[in-house]
Amino acid sequence: MTEIKHSLWNRFVTIAQPYFFPTVRGGSWYMLLLLLMLLVFLFGVLFMVVAGIAMAGSFFAPSVTAKVRPDCYPFLRKSFTAMSG
Repeated sequence: MTEIKHSLWNRFVTIAQPYFFPTVRGGSWYMLLLLLMLLVFLFGVLFMVVAGIAMAGSFFAPSVTAKVRPDCYPFLRKSFTAMSG
């Protein structure tokens, strides 16, 4: 059983090694850049989801949204129109 686990672990290390310990010169910078781009993308998606929920809430229940944050919908609408050009 231990020999099977050891061979499985060696296969995993062989497959995963280029991603975490790149053998190409400068590969670690590429990995860092990819991780940074992933974070930027995830925060962008998170912003769009939260803004969409807030805009849907202000569309379907404007009185509730006005009690929580009265200037939320105009701020989001202005932000989206500014981004679109």
